[in-house]
Amino acid sequence: MSVPKDDMPIYDDRVNYIIRSLAAGINRDDLAKELKHKDYKALDMYMRRRNFTWDRDEQNYVPKETKIGKDKLIGEDIHTGKVSRIIKAFEVETDPKVVANELGFKNHKELADYMTHKGYEWNIEEGNYVRKVGMKQEENEQKVNNNNRDNQASGMQLKEDSELSQLIKTLYQKLHLDEEPIVDRVPRY
Repeated sequence: MSVPKDDMPIYDDRVNYIIRSLAAGINRDDLAKELKHKDYKALDMYMRRRNFTWDRDEQNYVPKETKIGKDKLIGEDIHTGKVSRIIKAFEVETDPKVVANELGFKNHKELADYMTHKGYEWNIEEGNYVRKVGMKQEENEQKVNNNNRDNQASGMQLKEDSELSQLIKTLYQKLHLDEEPIVDRVPRY
């Protein structure tokens, strides 16, 4: 997707400060007063003039081109918000420290932690972040722990499951094999 030059987001010190502050959990109203705006609407106008828009889900400003339109398909591989900006930055710049600094992170390790938390991992061949495929390590460990606990109860569960399946098979056979179809019969009342 090519973005016209006029629609490219303008990153300056104030924009970076606003985005970092909102990511740190500062309220828009408080931030507007700190920056000597009348209210958050003036802050919103400032950001819109620099091609950003408010994202309710992220509770932060995101570039206009990252907003997903209603015409996009659900199955498309779409990166949203800050993740999209990070991936696009790595397409242009290869140094993670520079990218981290430009996008408001303290260092490249904080950037890596953020992307890992969002479900992305570094791909050496592409030189960029890609979505993780499969289960996360934490989920695997949790599954192993749950399996150990469930193994004790699984013996009883298997016995109950086999009894229930046998009962269902028997009922199904009695209902469907003993009767002939009632399609051609005249009802009697």
